[in-house]
Amino acid sequence: NGARPENVSGNYMYTRQSLTIFLIFSSTILLGQTFNATYFSNSEWFSNNSDSTFYKADTITLVQYKNLGPVGFSPQSAESEAKYLGHGNFVKLNFWKRQKMGLSEKIDDYMSIVRSGTWSWRFEKKVNILSIYYNGTCQFCFRPISQREIKIESRFAQSEMLTTTELKMVRVK
Repeated sequence: NGARPENVSGNYMYTRQSLTIFLIFSSTILLGQTFNATYFSNSEWFSNNSDSTFYKADTITLVQYKNLGPVGFSPQSAESEAKYLGHGNFVKLNFWKRQKMGLSEKIDDYMSIVRSGTWSWRFEKKVNILSIYYNGTCQFCFRPISQREIKIESRFAQSEMLTTTELKMVRVK
């Protein structure tokens, strides 16, 4: 007959409205994330580099160094990369003023590798893209997609959990 039971069209309408509300809400969350050059300027971050993840993965996570170690230690960040990642292979990114930067690799939380040459960065607010250059040639482009506050262990014994920022970024090809 082509007749539908009454509750089928009601369920369809409810599902459609729920989906519409969800899409509006989720797009508002993503559009609500605002980033600009000052977000990165004069900051330090680290990212997983197990199996060259930083260089190959479509999505990376940066964790910001926000906390200094205790008085009496050389000035270094208190965040423990190895405890957070579960290993000691990571990339350290230093975003300095005037779009200059440093990029180094840490292997087994011991040996540092720094390529000779000039690193620089630029954040294009209109397109929401962070570009990283080596000797004037663009090496990586990332778009921030979300940020959140996280708790991370300190590298110093008997310290409390530290609060810092975790930033997810997608690689732009």
